[in-house]
Amino acid sequence: MMLRHLSEGIKHKDVLHSSIAAKRCLQARYGGRSYEAFICVYLNNQHHIVKIEELFCDTIDCAPIYPREFVKRCLHYNAAAVIFAHNHSSGAAKPSQADILITRRPQAAKQTADIRALDH
Repeated sequence: MMLRHLSEGIKHKDVLHSSIAAKRCLQARYGGRSYEAFICVYLNNQHHIVKIEELFCDTIDCAPIYPREFVKRCLHYNAAAVIFAHNHSSGAAKPSQADILITRRPQAAKQTADIRALDH
């Protein structure tokens, strides 16, 4: 109930001023999920939230990422910047080596589309 209350306060036109604000926003929405997901926060030039989307989800320990779909969604929302996140269904906060490697795919893809990655 507390998570729902926190996430309800986040509107699509809200501004994310820091990585701490982004972390709080995403924890409120996606903390406690029983499966892993790759989440994108699409932002305009002023860092207002355009859309928060669970782009890829899968099993309890894996969320495949498809760069083509990632870029397509960024362009669909006309995102100037994006924050991407990946939850851990286990609740672990520290990224694994696999997590670090998997974020390289959307990092490379967003450069092709001239989209800034503000945080991941």
